[in-house]
Amino acid sequence: MTESQNIEINLDVVKEGLKLWIDARKGGTLFDAERSAAEYNEARFQLREGCFYDY
Repeated sequence: MTESQNIEINLDVVKEGLKLWIDARKGGTLFDAERSAAEYNEARFQLREGCFYDY
């Protein structure tokens, strides 16, 4: 997993041009598991429980 401070999720499947941005308020709490998510049947984006995020 790659640690990230913010991520952008493309939601074109819902409505063209729609995007969701998530910003972590504290480092080390937001991750992109692009490489391993499918292999382990997990969600690509991982948020740490009990932490705060801006959407």
